[in-house]
Amino acid sequence: MAGWRLVVFFYHVDNYEDFQSVADKIELLACSDVEGMTFDGMSDIERFVFPVLNASTPSVSANVSHLVNTSGWTDTQVFVCADDESAPTETLTFTGSMEVRNPYGLLPAVLYGMLPFSAFLTIGYTILDVFFVVLLIRYRRQLLSLHWGILLILVMGTAASAVWFYAFYRMNKTGEPVCCPYPTTFLIAVILDVSFLGFL
Repeated sequence: MAGWRLVVFFYHVDNYEDFQSVADKIELLACSDVEGMTFDGMSDIERFVFPVLNASTPSVSANVSHLVNTSGWTDTQVFVCADDESAPTETLTFTGSMEVRNPYGLLPAVLYGMLPFSAFLTIGYTILDVFFVVLLIRYRRQLLSLHWGILLILVMGTAASAVWFYAFYRMNKTGEPVCCPYPTTFLIAVILDVSFLGFL
């Protein structure tokens, strides 16, 4: 296994069409010894090479990090390359894991906007709750059962938005997946929302 190496290859393209045009050529680029080689549409290319050690019991250890600087399609691929093109590189088995960490945490980008939104919603509900309780105290002699129902709905809305905020905050900090299985806090928030809508 002399000359075998594990290559971790990162690159960026602006759109899916560019990705499709270069997808079949990536292994050539990753396994090439030519520095600075690129294809049209590619940018932010980073290549990490790790030699495979010990021919009798091959082993390789790799730990890499890639900073995504621009919006678009960023791809990561792992290849086993050899100097001898006819070498059976597919016989080298390897396992690994990949963690994608956004600059702001582990929440997927499409859900990140829900974190500040649910925080502001909770703050708004809390202010409204306090204001409504002050009015209830001030006009306590003239209260109807309708007022207590409104207070109950406001408190449930506050609880639901607070649980949503906590669910998104926790997923952002721990990387807990959004789906399958759903996080417990996510389910509690949905149950509170359904109950809240049921009262309306």
